[in-house]
Amino acid sequence: MQMAPFSEAISEHVWHTRYQWSDDGRALEPSIEASWDRVALAVSSAETHHRQEWRERFRAILGDFRFLPSGRILAGAPRCSIASRRAPSRTRCPASSARCANPW
Repeated sequence: MQMAPFSEAISEHVWHTRYQWSDDGRALEPSIEASWDRVALAVSSAETHHRQEWRERFRAILGDFRFLPSGRILAGAPRCSIASRRAPSRTRCPASSARCANPW
């Protein structure tokens, strides 16, 4: 039996209002799982070898909320197909360093 992704209504509200990819109020990610896929793809893009393997590993630890990156990573992981007008600040985002292969 699979558990619902959110155990509390406030958790789902925070995801919808802060981290779910949307454009002009239109949700572009149908589920938290889609958010995890986006974040895992973005994080694995910094790897120079075995990106697919790393994407799968990152995705596995994001599932069931076993690992949660910072809010700036969740909100700012690349949204490559559509430019978001609500792009978050990366000022203190550790993934936006000069070493990052995908500086968002």
